[in-house]
Amino acid sequence: MKKKVLITGANGFLGGRVLEDLLQHGYNVTATARQKRIEHALTGFRYIRADLRDSSCIDMLGDNYDCVIHCAAKSSPWGDYRSFYEANVRASENILLMSRKYGVGSIVYISTPSVYFTFGDRLNIREDDPLPDPMVNHYATTKYLAEQMMLQSEIPVIALRPRALIGRGDTVIMPRVLHAYHQGKLRIIGSGDNIVDLTPVANVVRAVHDAMNAPAPAWNQAYNIGCGQPVKLWDTIKDLFGKLGLKFENKRVPYFAAYYFAFASELVARYLTGKEPALTRYGVAILRFSMTMDISKAARSLGYTPVQTVAQGMDEFVEWWKIRADDY
Repeated sequence: MKKKVLITGANGFLGGRVLEDLLQHGYNVTATARQKRIEHALTGFRYIRADLRDSSCIDMLGDNYDCVIHCAAKSSPWGDYRSFYEANVRASENILLMSRKYGVGSIVYISTPSVYFTFGDRLNIREDDPLPDPMVNHYATTKYLAEQMMLQSEIPVIALRPRALIGRGDTVIMPRVLHAYHQGKLRIIGSGDNIVDLTPVANVVRAVHDAMNAPAPAWNQAYNIGCGQPVKLWDTIKDLFGKLGLKFENKRVPYFAAYYFAFASELVARYLTGKEPALTRYGVAILRFSMTMDISKAARSLGYTPVQTVAQGMDEFVEWWKIRADDY
């Protein structure tokens, strides 16, 4: 019989690509998101509109799935703690309750490497390295709470921490960079020599597949997922612009100037406008500091091997963006 799989957050970048992959491999797939309809030109699966924050989703989605792939999350760098808690912790709690009630076989939980983030360079981060306290923002805090709740449950769970997804369907990282460019606001922050992990979404899809089929000793642990080939962030952005026929200007701003401007913007947003600022201190630091992860644990325990290089992931994005750019 075909394995039954539930995907949450199926309208998102990663969720959509996982959905596509599972259908290609012949799984019996149920997909869920909060939208009335799913925004993918795919067929052959069941779609259920549900809000995972609401306990009614437990019976609405309930089934004896072989695996739940939990991609849904609130990932904004801005917002009140309660909204993040409900979307990331409460929703995960309901997924666990549904899994217990209906005898779900296992869960693959999409976590985040934001749990490692500090306002400084971090290289070759391992899963057992000390974590910052407090964490950088509500997103990191609530995702970690949900991750630990999942991993400490009696249900077999694997948590994946994929770093900076790129590729076809990216609506976050590179589109934001391009939006800032077209607004005339893009600046190199600091020296521009920082190195980072960028992860083609195809590699995360591969990691999900590996996790679903992992041997028993691998379960109830967290794994870094990346490319294993850090790149200079600003060189990669320059290359992207070249492929899109855009002229990149080496305009720079000192880190501390950008940091304090972002801090002022946050104060205005918090006490006056109530709207997310165009620039946050977290966003500034992401563009300034180096951050790379050790993925050897996933290779050893899950058999994970990247299927795309950063260059291939960026080329995939460029081809997709040339067709879809007017939609953003």
